[in-house]
Amino acid sequence: MIAVLVLLRSSCFYPHAPFVSSAPSVTSTYIITESALACLNRDIEDCAEQFKARNLPLHGLINNIGTENPPDIKSKEGFDPTQASNYLGHFYLTHLLLEKLMETSQSRVVNLTSLVEPNGTIEWTDIGGKKVKRSGYQMYAASKLMLYMFGVELQKRLRSVGSSTDIFSAHPGVARTDAFRKSDKSKAMARIMASGADFIGQSPGGGAQSLVRRATDPALTGMGGGDRHWGSWYTGIPFQPFGSTWPLCFTLNWNNMGYRSPINPLIRDPEACTKLYLATLELVNEYAATKIAACGERSVSAR
Repeated sequence: MIAVLVLLRSSCFYPHAPFVSSAPSVTSTYIITESALACLNRDIEDCAEQFKARNLPLHGLINNIGTENPPDIKSKEGFDPTQASNYLGHFYLTHLLLEKLMETSQSRVVNLTSLVEPNGTIEWTDIGGKKVKRSGYQMYAASKLMLYMFGVELQKRLRSVGSSTDIFSAHPGVARTDAFRKSDKSKAMARIMASGADFIGQSPGGGAQSLVRRATDPALTGMGGGDRHWGSWYTGIPFQPFGSTWPLCFTLNWNNMGYRSPINPLIRDPEACTKLYLATLELVNEYAATKIAACGERSVSAR
């Protein structure tokens, strides 16, 4: 049996939205678990513990939960909702399951990144976005950039301890999903992005192709790493007029299986990736009930 844990959007974050309970049909067995990643609490820990209780090997973890332009409601820790859902929750859960992943030969983690990575920036003194007043496009781009950089650093650390676990970054292009439909339409950028998705977006199944292949294709074994970004063709340039980020990215939703070179220079900066990883680890452990250790270090899990 091949066990692949797929995290889908949670009704905890969007209480008015139905839980997305479908997954692409592939030959693998999917274990679908609802998880509330918008806060570092028992929901994430329960998700990890429930899977471990199945006594299954973990061949793949697809970090698929994400939101853009949500209502401006901070997590219980005070984090920006986009940052908490798109990055911090995935970072935490991946580490809670890391031992199980490393025990399973040739396991994989697939992070749902985005073609907006060129527009992402990092506020090093506020990684959790506590000072952010409006959770909009700028935070979305930042969270996806950080998720990408997390994958780069985690892959390096896994290889340094001889692990065969592969870390992949994959993006779906633009897809017509509830992430756009349920965004806060009081924000101009939410309306623009939702209209764009309706106009040029592909089906959710089409967008999922890049993630599913990264999780299941035997030909990709050993090909994980930060220098590989998978998904449809896209281009973009960093542009920050007046201190804010504008969406200058473009995709044709063409060839979702292709390899793309990342554009944001921070992704190719090893020191920046390590700095972000360690800062995030410290931030998560400040609030999480179950403490986590850096990859390659002895577990410090404790409540």
